Amino acid sequence: MNREQSTRSPRSATQRIPFTQPRIDRLPVPATHPVTVHDAELRGLAVRIFPGGTKTFELFKRVKGKPVRVTLGRFPALNVETARKLARAELNRMSEGLNPNEQKRKEREAASREITFGAYFEEYLSRHAESHTRGGAEKARRAYRLHLRAWARRPLSSFTHRDVQETHSRISRAMPVRRRDGSVAKVHTGGQRAANLCVALLSHMFNKARAWGYFTGDNPARGVEKFRETPRERWLRPDEAPAFFNALVSEPNSTMRDIFTTLLLTGAMSRAQLKFKKRKAAPRPSGRMGVQSTLK
Repeated sequence: MNREQSTRSPRSATQRIPFTQPRIDRLPVPATHPVTVHDAELRGLAVRIFPGGTKTFELFKRVKGKPVRVTLGRFPALNVETARKLARAELNRMSEGLNPNEQKRKEREAASREITFGAYFEEYLSRHAESHTRGGAEKARRAYRLHLRAWARRPLSSFTHRDVQETHSRISRAMPVRRRDGSVAKVHTGGQRAANLCVALLSHMFNKARAWGYFTGDNPARGVEKFRETPRERWLRPDEAPAFFNALVSEPNSTMRDIFTTLLLTGAMSRAQLKFKKRKAAPRPSGRMGVQSTLK
């Protein structure tokens, strides 16, 4: 035997087998270093077996003269048939000179630069909610703090209709309030109204995000079926009327006393009442007060 041949370490042959679920299951786990076994049916597809027992589908191909390895997924969560379909799709892209790993890197970088839900919420408040109604901004902040804050770091483009639907359902569930000893003191069942408010807020936020260029997809809150709500009406009972009017007459703040009295006499909404001007409310010779319409 040639001396050079006797001192050279033998090159391990490439292992190839036709991939099936049972065959991959039976592949032995290496003791120290990962082992790669290639598919005899689809060139480039392989299974990489790690000492810990993990088996991962991978794809090997040269792109523009450089070797590229693409991870497809773990076995057995990813079965052989699906792995071959993914591999063929990636091979088509790689044959056109595209490197899937480079594409994924660019997508991750774009996602890291994209505005998050938490940052956009503050933008939404400063540009819209706080500039329209103070009460609306307070309701939005409360809904965000109680129900939506967990999404603060998510990119805006990652939201789906299913996310909003599941959140709507989660908020609506009854929430037990427990005593210190663990027993249930009471059960809050008013989550349906809060769930509807959150969906309405999300819908408006994503509509504004599209208008402002932060979001390009379909509104994920569109089509979420809201719960039917019972209007919260409170009528003054006859036995309560004397105490109410006595308290109104005794109110030390003359402005608030006049506002509530006018609301009772005119039936106007509180928002419209606060916008009244002197020229819109003037006494008439008959002793009546005429109020011009404030709706435009």
